[in-house]
Amino acid sequence: MKLDGNLALVTGAANRIGRSIALALAKEKVTVALHYHRSIDKAKSTLAELQQFSPNSFLVNADLSNIEESQSLVDQIRPCGQLSILVNNASLYPSFDGFKDFDLSQWNHLWNINVLAPLILSRAFFSNNESGVIINLIDAGLRKVDPKHFVYRLTKLSLKEMTQMLALELAPNARVNGIGPGAILPPARMDAAGETVLPQGSEAWQRFDAYIQRRVPLKRPGSPEIIAENVLHLIKQDFLTGVILPVDGGEYI
Repeated sequence: MKLDGNLALVTGAANRIGRSIALALAKEKVTVALHYHRSIDKAKSTLAELQQFSPNSFLVNADLSNIEESQSLVDQIRPCGQLSILVNNASLYPSFDGFKDFDLSQWNHLWNINVLAPLILSRAFFSNNESGVIINLIDAGLRKVDPKHFVYRLTKLSLKEMTQMLALELAPNARVNGIGPGAILPPARMDAAGETVLPQGSEAWQRFDAYIQRRVPLKRPGSPEIIAENVLHLIKQDFLTGVILPVDGGEYI
């Protein structure tokens, strides 16, 4: 697939993995609709970077936990042209949501962001035989059962199944693939000001490094840029559909 001149939506693109994906697309001369929810300052900063390569890239805002706002995202983008690349990156990962502890409000919040928003966007842009590509960010860890993250895993398993169902449903016009990141992101703290990566040498970093050495055969973490490179690969290679690509350094072999 030739990327130059296409229109893409990347959800959750203000920072971290979403930012790297949006930037990689912009460098390929794709016009990027950069979605954010609360991180307006980071979104503006990322947009400025994108516009160095893709001057017509723009911001869109929506709370994807709200069904009506997910639909409003469609309405914000339609006047800008035909979307041909959808990257469902936005995701919520709670620190703990065990079977005995989660409540229905938590279930609804995770389900709406991790599953329903990708479904709404996929159907809005690709239900009338449009051509293009959908990339869903899933999780390499789905290959190992972990009851500590009960609701999160159910949502990501649903997104994985949706990826492969849509690959069949939308063929031959559109392709649908998934990326399963492993140990990619460094430890971070979330507070009212947003997300801040913790300093190296902190206890959280020591635990992260120890986990990498114990569980990842390549003995190093990945990076958002590595995820972005693999997203580009799945978009460009037009004989790939229904693929769930683990990018985990062998963590879940």
